[in-house]
Amino acid sequence: MDLILALREMGEVTNSKYDSAKPVEITPGVIAAQAFVFYAAGYETSATTMTYMLYQLAMNPDIQKKLTEEIDESLKANNGQVTYESIKEMKYLNKVFDETLRMYSIVEPLQRKAVRDYKVPGTDLTIEKNTIVLVSPRGIHYDEKYYANPEQFNPDRFDAEEVGKRHPCAYMPFGIGQRNCIGEVRQTSIPTVHNQVAVQVPSGAFEEYCKEAGS
Repeated sequence: MDLILALREMGEVTNSKYDSAKPVEITPGVIAAQAFVFYAAGYETSATTMTYMLYQLAMNPDIQKKLTEEIDESLKANNGQVTYESIKEMKYLNKVFDETLRMYSIVEPLQRKAVRDYKVPGTDLTIEKNTIVLVSPRGIHYDEKYYANPEQFNPDRFDAEEVGKRHPCAYMPFGIGQRNCIGEVRQTSIPTVHNQVAVQVPSGAFEEYCKEAGS
């Protein structure tokens, strides 16, 4: 919000996205729209990712048990407090979080504009300067070249050794580079929620759902 208010003081900014020389006036409508984007990107992405994570934990009780034990140990060591530092120390939580975002990318597709002509290696294809290129993180995250059994929820994919074997761009749920998604999720509330409840899927729930969906 401080940045938006600073832009308002400027009155207008240069529109460089589409090579337009016409400046953009910072009106109350523009400020309101940008504030809404910050709210939606910060809230919706977090809520959606939390939902998918809890679903996978319910479907994988062994993973849930291991995560719960790590959270309990962390809370005990930090007098029941959840801090930025304690979250960074929860290695398994971060693996669960990363695996959730691998399976359920919340930014799809990514858009980038070519800054120069680029010949795709091994092909006759040339991407011309100023071409808008769409990249699918989900397509990469489910590529067996990078992830064996990609449909399986497996946080151990994000062991440091496994991560080191993959191309840096094989995992980009929020994009990559300076213009990655502003809605990058924070895990702060996850230990608090999971310390209070255990999640599970009622027996026969999916069979009943599939039956209703097919009728």
